[in-house]
Amino acid sequence: MQLQLNSPLDMHMHLRDEKMLENIAYDSTKSFSGAIIMPNLVPPVTTKEMVVAYKQRIKKAIKDNKFEPMMTLFFKDSYTKEFLEDKIKHKNNTDYESPLKDNIDRIQKLIGVSLN
Repeated sequence: MQLQLNSPLDMHMHLRDEKMLENIAYDSTKSFSGAIIMPNLVPPVTTKEMVVAYKQRIKKAIKDNKFEPMMTLFFKDSYTKEFLEDKIKHKNNTDYESPLKDNIDRIQKLIGVSLN
């Protein structure tokens, strides 16, 4: 039996930042259609603005690879449900996903399983 994955997802990807991001992101994203990004950065990614900025740096570093970074942020117990579900409007009026809800929706569609 042979199993072929046409659009695999990496469910736990570390891309780092700055020079390290530039060095590894392009090659790391060649084999995957998307990944849940673990932003273990200093300082930690704790705000929606930091999530958006980090996603933009990743998109720039992966160049023309067809890859969707599914963003997460450093979890703090002070986050409210509203904070986690809030949509972010970027300055170019582009919708960015909530750090939690839209990634769950996207994964459910990709794997055909309900996580609710």
